[in-house]
Amino acid sequence: MSSTRPSLLSRLWNGELPVFSPGAYRVPAACLTLFLGSSLAIALLLAPHNDSLFLGPGLGLESDPEMLPRFYAYISAQHAWLGYGLIALALVSASCIVGLSAAGYFGHKNALGEHYPLREHLTFPAIALMERVLFAAAVVGLGVVGWALGWDFGVGIRLVNECAVQTDRWVNATVPTLIELPYALAFFVSYGLAGFVHYGLHRASHESRLLWLMFHRFHHMPTVMFSASVPPVFFSVPLFAVLIIPYHLAFAMLTKLVCDQPLYFALIVYKLVYYVPDIWAHSTALFESGRKSRWVRWSGFFLSNGIYHYRHHSSIEGDEMANLGGSFCYLPDLLFGTFRPVPDKLPPIGLTNQPELYYNPIRLALSGMAQIVYELRHNPGIASWLRIVFGSVYYVPPNSRNYAIKGYGPAL
Repeated sequence: MSSTRPSLLSRLWNGELPVFSPGAYRVPAACLTLFLGSSLAIALLLAPHNDSLFLGPGLGLESDPEMLPRFYAYISAQHAWLGYGLIALALVSASCIVGLSAAGYFGHKNALGEHYPLREHLTFPAIALMERVLFAAAVVGLGVVGWALGWDFGVGIRLVNECAVQTDRWVNATVPTLIELPYALAFFVSYGLAGFVHYGLHRASHESRLLWLMFHRFHHMPTVMFSASVPPVFFSVPLFAVLIIPYHLAFAMLTKLVCDQPLYFALIVYKLVYYVPDIWAHSTALFESGRKSRWVRWSGFFLSNGIYHYRHHSSIEGDEMANLGGSFCYLPDLLFGTFRPVPDKLPPIGLTNQPELYYNPIRLALSGMAQIVYELRHNPGIASWLRIVFGSVYYVPPNSRNYAIKGYGPAL
């Protein structure tokens, strides 16, 4: 009796990475760790350029890949010591990122008594890669659409970025500067207020089923972490491209209200400092050292990240709404009652109650989109569709299928 062999698509969707023996493939895994840590450092060093889309510090400046090098050259021409100081800070920050990220992986056995699980080590960086591939494909798709409409292909590719630039120009031309604060104070006021926007979006990503399933859930899937292995916080196609403009608009307007000049230099310096304690927010093996270190605790509290945010990844029900971050000193969390102290012992992490996942990066990356499509197809009626798309994360329609989760064990 012949059996039908599953198609390639079926195997790609239903297959899973195996459970590797402890310590298997240690040399390739170590090389992957160093590659991920170095890639993270490079990406974060370029992030001040990317963050111009979120804070609006350019206020009308063209955003392109040469913007950051031009800025370094400009600062050095004005004050050589500022240029050298900025480069030194960048090198120190990058070294800390690579070193602490590696410590989060290589120190796992000493801290927890077992090697970092290879299946997790492969699955979640692959999800991050998948999201970037999907985003690149979407950008190319916009270019094709633009070309089909008679535009230049590059116009479509730059559409999202161009919308952000035009938003900056509109803000610069129409939003008044109500009070011209000193440069440093203007940055802290605008960034502090803008942090409430981040808090609101982050909280909505845990309360809205659409944002949770398609935008943020895979960031909470790992049951063990080191910083370079965790999928991005907010990164999904097509929601990333849709949300980036209102997000950017809010940040740009808050900046312009208190300062009429770009805050780019302050943002770069702040972010280079911010990245270092942030390593403890997503590092299981470093939790105990971070919990005991006064410097790690205080820097993480002031910057609204670090060891306090690790609790946000706890799989104990309710902790997923704790320490969402944004602004300074966890101010939004304190005001809205979501701040929690650092746990006294290492909490279990992952999705609530640590469900059993499908360890398939393709399936996990597309699971939210697949679930929404399935629910829309199998629950007819406009009322059902509205609840599926705009309902609470706790709403489950009569006909649903979870493509990420196999099942749940006992509550933690």
